[in-house]
Amino acid sequence: MLSITAEVFGQLLINGLVMGLVYAILASGLVLIMSVTGIFYLCYGGFYLLGAYFVWKMVVGYGWPFGISLVVTMILMDIFGILTYILFFRLLQKRGEFTGYVVGAMGLFVAINQSSLLVFGTVPRRIPVVIPGTLEFSGISITYDKVLLAVLGIAITLILFYFYQKTKVGRAMRAVSFLPEAANLQGINSSSIFTITIGGSCALAAFAGGMVGPSFGVHPQMGENIIMIVIIITLLGGMDSLLGACVAGIMVGLIQSFGQFAVGGLVQVYLFLIIGIVIYFRPTGLFGSRTELSTR
Repeated sequence: MLSITAEVFGQLLINGLVMGLVYAILASGLVLIMSVTGIFYLCYGGFYLLGAYFVWKMVVGYGWPFGISLVVTMILMDIFGILTYILFFRLLQKRGEFTGYVVGAMGLFVAINQSSLLVFGTVPRRIPVVIPGTLEFSGISITYDKVLLAVLGIAITLILFYFYQKTKVGRAMRAVSFLPEAANLQGINSSSIFTITIGGSCALAAFAGGMVGPSFGVHPQMGENIIMIVIIITLLGGMDSLLGACVAGIMVGLIQSFGQFAVGGLVQVYLFLIIGIVIYFRPTGLFGSRTELSTR
């Protein structure tokens, strides 16, 4: 029978929470895109990948401070995300075909991955340590980089919730998400809200990619690996729920951490099984109200 000490339990809990916060940020961005714009943005993982590589290049190649590199990368990915909408997805929106979104997003994702391989190569990279040292307490150790990742993850999540619930743009996003036609009658420019939503969400993905670099490294497959997990999280939490994205993200992080310790690679099988059971009894996810995306 598998036994676990208090120290191991605490270590697994910390590791799961840290990765869960990363998942929560990524899932929140994807939920915003899907609920507000109706676009199944499969290329989202590419911005996570580019965020990690851009921060690595600025820090290692140009000698920029990590903080400045992260902010600049988020701005660049925000602009890139906006351009993908204006030049590409807005045209698909006019047709209102879900299949077009999927094919277009997959094509863009492949283009981003292949371009990254050509520019950055196939060798895994690592962003230098931001804060050297390890925090140790009660037999549990966590690097200061992971502490920083957790603190910033919580801060970004709280800011995102405040923005979505309390600001004028956030209320406009909720209005467009609920009923775009009625929002337009109230003077809300849906196209502008779509643009802001996609740009901001791509910046969130870049933030997550840049932040995991010092602790988990940078490699060409990270975008492919993350997008499937994030899609699973959005289905579990609900495709239109920020709260669901955060709760489900942390749940998946914990399941992976403890599951990897208990059953190794089989954790992915159990993860899919758990999510399948939840969706069977709750098709809208834990906190969602939709079972499918509506095209805008």
